[in-house]
Amino acid sequence: MTAGRHMASLLDGVREPTRVSAGAVVAQAVLLISAEAQAADVRVGLDRGTGDDAVRADPLRLRQAVLNLLTNAIHCGPPDSEVSVAVSRDADTVTVAVRDQGPGLTAGQIAALMRTRSGERAHGLGLPITCELVAALSGRLRVESTPGRGSCFSIELAAYPG
Repeated sequence: MTAGRHMASLLDGVREPTRVSAGAVVAQAVLLISAEAQAADVRVGLDRGTGDDAVRADPLRLRQAVLNLLTNAIHCGPPDSEVSVAVSRDADTVTVAVRDQGPGLTAGQIAALMRTRSGERAHGLGLPITCELVAALSGRLRVESTPGRGSCFSIELAAYPG
């Protein structure tokens, strides 16, 4: 299966969301990306927190969204830098935050990265696809960035009740 068809199947497939540990899915993504990070001389740190991180989601879509953010963060940062991933929960939201030490982005750059351009095919693991994956999870993608200081991309999902 080509990468394009794989992504299309992730976006189009009808999957029943299930109760899943966001921290466990993120840990899988970190493990899957470890060779790529090592080749780029970038360390990936994971803080799963201590609370209940259960969400109602398709674990494949969540893992792919996290992998996309990790891939971008690894390639944005300089060698011998760190990408940190944190999973946290407040009263009703579980957040997966991926922070890099890259060059940071202006508001205009963020807006341009998030747009899917009409007629363009997504190459690699772009943010427009990540936005679609997160939307399919009924979640929200937030971006905080300061030019010269790096970026933090956060996936916010409704916490599993109870």
